[in-house]
Amino acid sequence: VRPEIWAFGLRNPWRYSFDRATGDLWIGDVGDHKYEAIHIVRMDERPANLNFGWPVWEGHHCRQAAHCRQPGFDAPALVFPHPDVCALIGGYVYRGRRAPEWRGHYFAGDLCSGAIWKIANLGSRQKPAWAIDLLARIDLTVTSFGEDEEGELYVVGHDDGGNGKVYRLLPADAAYD
Repeated sequence: VRPEIWAFGLRNPWRYSFDRATGDLWIGDVGDHKYEAIHIVRMDERPANLNFGWPVWEGHHCRQAAHCRQPGFDAPALVFPHPDVCALIGGYVYRGRRAPEWRGHYFAGDLCSGAIWKIANLGSRQKPAWAIDLLARIDLTVTSFGEDEEGELYVVGHDDGGNGKVYRLLPADAAYD
């Protein structure tokens, strides 16, 4: 690997973001035919020459058996199978103030189903234990997420009529203004 190459092996990273509290890079990677993936790059580990696996690997599954024993594959933190998810849209780690119960949770969505997930690590950084909760299923083709300067989250997409929509994400019991 050339020294100027920091990472390779992503298939189609559809949205990535840095966690404003830890500096970790979260990458939503759209898979090919079977799996979608979320990669987390821990910036405190001084990563370099990362190999996310594509095209040898898709998620945790080998696509090219002759190459699967080669060292250096940086496996994804989370994998979503098809048809449950058709195209994973990466989001953000929530760091806002309106929903303290969401702080530190990652939000991602699905292009096709309008699903939005809240993903929490109930374990540690060294041994994660992921809890994936369906937060909502909205009538929207989710295309991106946004974050304002206060850390509040937004979901972006379009409906069947081609109209662009932006929604702020808040818990059902939150005060709206």
